[in-house]
Amino acid sequence: MMKREFLEELKTALSGQLPVSEVAGHVAYYKNYIEEQERSGKSETEILNMLGDPRLIARTILDTAPNSAENQNYFYEQTPEESQRKAEKKGLSDKTKKYLFIGITIAVVFLIISLITTLLSFLLPILLPVILILVVISIVRKR
Repeated sequence: MMKREFLEELKTALSGQLPVSEVAGHVAYYKNYIEEQERSGKSETEILNMLGDPRLIARTILDTAPNSAENQNYFYEQTPEESQRKAEKKGLSDKTKKYLFIGITIAVVFLIISLITTLLSFLLPILLPVILILVVISIVRKR
């Protein structure tokens, strides 16, 4: 059997069982694998003997493929521990959320303080003379 025959047999065995894109992906994988082994110095016959029967490879692929027609009846029940681990991997942990909340709160407080300070630094040169004038007027009126 030659490389072309091996790949055709694999393709035929997978066709109709998996989506066309997956079949093409598996065939491309084995084609690249064979070519890589040939570049490393192994003969085509040696490589194909090592791989074995393409129908057996196809059966293994079909038995492990989640999208295959035969595996549609199988299901996997996740344990609560696995669910918790997946949730922790997907999102932030409670501890991280707590630290993030504290950090954001501190940043908002500093932002508010800096905003008030900036406003006062702009208004103080205007308000100080006005307050002084009002105080002087108040003192003069009392006399």
